[in-house]
Amino acid sequence: MSAKVMVSNLSALKAKYGLSRRNEIIKVAKELYAADKAQGLKTTLVDVSDATAMQKLGGRQVSDPASGQQNKRAVDAIYCALKPDYLVLVGGPDVIPHIALQNPLPDDGDSSVPGDLPYACEAPYSLIIKDFIGPTRVVGRLPDIAGARDPAYLLNLLRTVAERGSRSASDYAAFLGLSAKVWEDSTRTSLRQLFGPTATPHLSPPEGPEWTPQQLAALSHFINCHGAPADHRYYGQKGNSYPVAHDAAWVEGKLAKGTVVAAECCYGAQLYDPALDDDKLASLAITYLGNAAYGFFGSTTIAYGPASGNGGADLICQYFLKRVLQGASLGRAALEARQEFAQGAWALNPTDLKTLGQFDLLGDPSVHPVQKAPTHLKALGKAGAGMSAEQRDEAAARASRRRMLFEKGLAIAQTQPVAQWEREPQRSVSLERAIGRLLRENHLAGAEVASYRVVLPSARSLGSKSAAAAVHGPVPPATTFHVALQRGVEGPGGITRCTALIAEERDGQLASYRVLVSR
Repeated sequence: MSAKVMVSNLSALKAKYGLSRRNEIIKVAKELYAADKAQGLKTTLVDVSDATAMQKLGGRQVSDPASGQQNKRAVDAIYCALKPDYLVLVGGPDVIPHIALQNPLPDDGDSSVPGDLPYACEAPYSLIIKDFIGPTRVVGRLPDIAGARDPAYLLNLLRTVAERGSRSASDYAAFLGLSAKVWEDSTRTSLRQLFGPTATPHLSPPEGPEWTPQQLAALSHFINCHGAPADHRYYGQKGNSYPVAHDAAWVEGKLAKGTVVAAECCYGAQLYDPALDDDKLASLAITYLGNAAYGFFGSTTIAYGPASGNGGADLICQYFLKRVLQGASLGRAALEARQEFAQGAWALNPTDLKTLGQFDLLGDPSVHPVQKAPTHLKALGKAGAGMSAEQRDEAAARASRRRMLFEKGLAIAQTQPVAQWEREPQRSVSLERAIGRLLRENHLAGAEVASYRVVLPSARSLGSKSAAAAVHGPVPPATTFHVALQRGVEGPGGITRCTALIAEERDGQLASYRVLVSR
């Protein structure tokens, strides 16, 4: 059993960088073993393109590096055989691909929702997000640069992990909170949940992107701005003005080692080829990690949240950073954030499902930026040869946490109601009129409406109808979400501005609604 398994495709790395540079990656990755051992972790590197190695683990070789299905099956086999506490995907999507999940929303410009969520779940390969609402595994990715021919960037990330350390919670209490002006209320709410009742964001406009060394030196960064595809900048907004709020070119060389980022921005964690950027620069996510940040939690596609208050991207980013600040590893923080978000509503509507599918952790999941609190669990037996008593206690506590999170993820998958698209929805005349009024009142007149019926887990999976009722309580017999989405492209970088109205129907009557906007 290995506490940490690094998963990569060495054939894909060889094709990308050549044999000698591929071997250099292997050498540096294995040098990380010693650093992990000092942390009480046994680490293994598994090559999914090695037929013999995969056969020993009960899996099959990945013959096509671009195949999400082959890679998902390989990761599942590795996890089942080795049962690691941490899974690290080594390389970008051209080495270990994202799984391109189907977008559950009406056309908002994203043809799919690529991400790493399926690798964190027990469910078999699928392209449907609702199949992956119950994550159980601690997973993160150490990406290289798409299209690169020199592995220096990936080697640097591996060395950053090897040289990692933990700091006090007070060190991470210093934060850079950055918001588009139009979302000031939403971002302030998030920051006060994380950093206390006086926390306030920097607003764009008028501020940014030339942040001072002191501002950038903060170890916690929370960003709620616009993002655009294949763009190394994030943008603010006031009215129809979209000034640059954050720029990879400016932050290069100015960030503090150990920085942790939660970014709500659309495409905030997209791993694009820098050749696609207008200035041929890598993304802010790549830039942060390349400047010794420990972790970046962000979205691969268009993300959603309200203009005021919290929801969607606001919440999942809050949950992640909150747990990091409490001393969780980056990977556990990401898993617990996904689980809490999946349980945050009585039923997951299509924007909830997209949010769950699009946020990934970039960084080694075993890193603890904030010092762990001492465990009160005491290990027994001889397991953990070469480990200190403190490390054995922590390993026992970690095993207990993993079991709890595993069971929780399975329970979410079995019990959480989700909304499924209806091909031919039946809407009464009065309901159509009520929806039409909502659209006009929210300046969405003419937008097409898609309907999603809430489906409860089968009574069989819970044992009986009475068991289902005990879990869900007095659920309305017929509940449907009606979603209207208006899309437009405006601002620099091809910023996509989407507004989604989500109305909840119960027993044939509209009961509530919310309006979300793309980040």
